[in-house]
Amino acid sequence: KFTDAHVMSSSPWIWCIVAAYVTALDAIATDLFGLPKLYLPTAVRSSFFSSSLIMSYSIGSSSPSDIVLCCGNFGVILLHSAWFEKGGKYAYDILEKMIQVTMMRGAQSGGVVTFQDREKSEKDGTGHATHNMTGIRTRVVKSKRGDLSKILRSKLEQRSIVPFVRGVGEKALNRVKFYAGHTRFATTSKATFDGTHPHQWSKPQYLRVYNMDELLSTDDVERSMGRSIMGLSSNILRRSRSSAKRHIASPCKTRVEHFITHNGDFEFYELNGTSCEFEAVQKWLEIATGTTMPSGVDSAAIAGMVDIIRCKGCFALSVRYVICLGFPTSKIQENVDDIHLPSWQIYEKLGIVFEDALREYQNEFPFPLDLISQDPAKREGLARKAAVKLTSTEYQSVLESISRHVGNEELGAGVYNFAVACVNAFFDNDLLQTVKIFMAHSKGSFGLCVMSSLDSNRQICLAARGQTISVAFYPQKHIILYGSEQAAVKAGMGVEFPGLNSTCALDRSHLNVETDVLRLDLDDLGGEICLIDWGSRKYKNPAVSPPNRSIKAASVMNNEAQLYLIQESRNLSQPEVLYHRMTKLTKNRLITPLKDDCEDPILQDIRDIPMICGAIQDDWLNIGDGSTMFSLNRLTAWNLGRCIKERLEKYVSGELTPCANKVDILLTGCEVSLWLAEQFASDLQKAFPKLHIIAVSSNKLLGLYGQEGINIPTVGFPVSEKSLNLFDAITIIVSHSGGTFSPLGCSNLFQSKTNYIFVVTSE
Repeated sequence: KFTDAHVMSSSPWIWCIVAAYVTALDAIATDLFGLPKLYLPTAVRSSFFSSSLIMSYSIGSSSPSDIVLCCGNFGVILLHSAWFEKGGKYAYDILEKMIQVTMMRGAQSGGVVTFQDREKSEKDGTGHATHNMTGIRTRVVKSKRGDLSKILRSKLEQRSIVPFVRGVGEKALNRVKFYAGHTRFATTSKATFDGTHPHQWSKPQYLRVYNMDELLSTDDVERSMGRSIMGLSSNILRRSRSSAKRHIASPCKTRVEHFITHNGDFEFYELNGTSCEFEAVQKWLEIATGTTMPSGVDSAAIAGMVDIIRCKGCFALSVRYVICLGFPTSKIQENVDDIHLPSWQIYEKLGIVFEDALREYQNEFPFPLDLISQDPAKREGLARKAAVKLTSTEYQSVLESISRHVGNEELGAGVYNFAVACVNAFFDNDLLQTVKIFMAHSKGSFGLCVMSSLDSNRQICLAARGQTISVAFYPQKHIILYGSEQAAVKAGMGVEFPGLNSTCALDRSHLNVETDVLRLDLDDLGGEICLIDWGSRKYKNPAVSPPNRSIKAASVMNNEAQLYLIQESRNLSQPEVLYHRMTKLTKNRLITPLKDDCEDPILQDIRDIPMICGAIQDDWLNIGDGSTMFSLNRLTAWNLGRCIKERLEKYVSGELTPCANKVDILLTGCEVSLWLAEQFASDLQKAFPKLHIIAVSSNKLLGLYGQEGINIPTVGFPVSEKSLNLFDAITIIVSHSGGTFSPLGCSNLFQSKTNYIFVVTSE
């Protein structure tokens, strides 16, 4: 045992020597013998000694609250089957390149998920073929000296995740396919397999789901019937009813599972005016879903919330969503003993009640499901029929089992209100609405990709708030790339489309429109959601549910895909033409393709130094290749000089008066970039001694001026909101990568404070 007296009397050099030996032992054990990393218990990390602590090491994982993540998203949507020739080699080439770039955000572990679309031999109630989208997830925790991109690719190839795998009694379909991936770095804990993305909370379930896509895309009878009901006589209506009985919707057993990848921090979820910490959400989710928490990381809880919210087409899931999250009586209690939620069997019984009500309603009014979903009056009629059945003696025991949640008319939680909420969730909570609901109630930072087996035949959904997400469109190569790192979406630039040398038919635009490669950067400051849908050519029903059908879809990829964008901030509006928001990746001198792979990147970087220095000198001397008339660096420097000159002239003329807290030039950055900014600030101050020039960490500035409305004072530092007047300051942001979180946040934040913002960065 160690006591306080022993610690106080011991020389600190002894513990330095002990630490050195332990570090050496750890290196030998992990590198030479391949043993797991030695883990120091939390108690030791938080308080190195205590009166009852025995110095020991144990192998294990840390507590979830100690994990700090640095990670990144990436993904590719393959719109042409030529990408899967030669066993999917071309698709894997792009994925490997994207992983290599994203690894700068973390490379301890990583994973990729895709969905296998298989047609079942059975038919649904309307005679349509049914499909089960099966999620195939591959995750790896790399060795200490391993290359995550190569290890993950090898695992993917071993599993042969290509759309030509055939199963017993099933027919594999050759359709659009996507891969969604994530790389992770756990900065204060062991990189564990269960903490590796993509995350899934609930295991796959086979539930009773209405196949709305198939119903609306293949049945012309229902569409003509819908028109006749609205305008024809009662005699024709009776004939329509009699002929449409065989088209009444019925559910079939469908595989339901959801995956997410997430970069950022999930901190709070607000429900009915109460903010709940994610630790409380985790415990509540275990009871709400009946599933043991698969991982302690916060991102796994996002997957659990998606499991509950995504319920379109399934009445049992809709009932669960309303009781858990969508009703005035819904609560997330911190104390597990206070959580009283129905069992899944109760949800299923209530779902059957609504299915019976829908069947009776369609027997009486044979409207197709999409027509019912669009008309509030028809929804109300269905809800009233369901409410009558719920209050009947036949279902009295089922209704009593949810009396804690349903029945309080004063709170707006009566039986009819419950039926209305369930019907609305059944028709509305698709993938886009799910992400919209989650983002509206959640606090934190999110670079998010959400996938569902119920929607992966045609769409995925991305969201950005406080974390970057970029999407690149390659119309001539029939691929869409997205990633947290802007450079990652350039992975398709140096790759030839394999379809050029194949016999596959290509859909080419005769007008040669939208052939450039374009990049869309989501609004990570105000928050933005992006649904990518590639099913508009195949499915005749709308890509989104009625609450979001007012959104104007933006066509990309020569109409191969549609984008639905929701900006959370009301201060910004979408341009009439989305092209005006995009950055050209081709025919753009400022964008360079990714470099080819090399065996020794460090040696190659050293060899590149003379070339890079020469290019910098040529640029400042305005010696170019003739592609531009002038150097943009020279132009930017000229503008900076002009701003400083104007500031000096205002002081001379008396238009500006010196003030102790008035900042003339602000330089900001993080870590090495901040050091460079501090050196430049020192040089500027010597050149302009009358100006007030300071260099401040971007993290401190974000803390001072706040994100999510929370301001954090910089205790122990002289900077504060009162000591700094940054209005109209010439601001120089230094960021080596151009995507560092804090400098990027400052570039958005300070647009409301000054019109003079300059950036020193790479591409």
